[in-house]
Amino acid sequence: GSALSQVPTGDVASTEPRGADRHDDAGLIDLLSAMQTTAYAWDLETDALTWQANAGDVLGIRNPALLATGSDFQFLIAPEHVRLRQEAIASVKPDGSRSGAHYSTQYRITPGGRRSEISLWIEDHGRCTFGADGRAMSVRGVLRVVDEKQREEQRLLYRNDHDELTGQLNRTRLTEATSAVLERAERNAQNCAF
Repeated sequence: GSALSQVPTGDVASTEPRGADRHDDAGLIDLLSAMQTTAYAWDLETDALTWQANAGDVLGIRNPALLATGSDFQFLIAPEHVRLRQEAIASVKPDGSRSGAHYSTQYRITPGGRRSEISLWIEDHGRCTFGADGRAMSVRGVLRVVDEKQREEQRLLYRNDHDELTGQLNRTRLTEATSAVLERAERNAQNCAF
């Protein structure tokens, strides 16, 4: 368990019967944790963030104060990715639906702070709700740790350009790189060697 605030679950529509057959919140938290997923609600007016009880464990953050506000959480996002999340949420426009407009993005966080060497890739999906004036009022979403997925994508990108056996550029990529160097040398009237 964690000392983090919990996202209220009472307003979530359910078709399941109440009583003994209904899944309890602890079971839901266990399921989310097994999938390395947590949920949050962000009040944009007050900047307050409310999290599921498993947020600290999933994100590797032991200090609840680091997740108390949107500004606090933003400080944990890798500097080069802060704009990705801001733009994903800012680009969402009211779509007239009661449930709000959807956004989706990926970014890297550093649970130990920006100077930490430990980082996690996060997939962030959520919905923004809007006031009568069209301004975003709140965000509800889920964060999922996607480190393995990100590593696999990076490995595949690397394998596209490199020989598996030697680790050197493969023939296609080497030809492209050599051509680029030769063209630049010719354009700038410089010597080059290979």
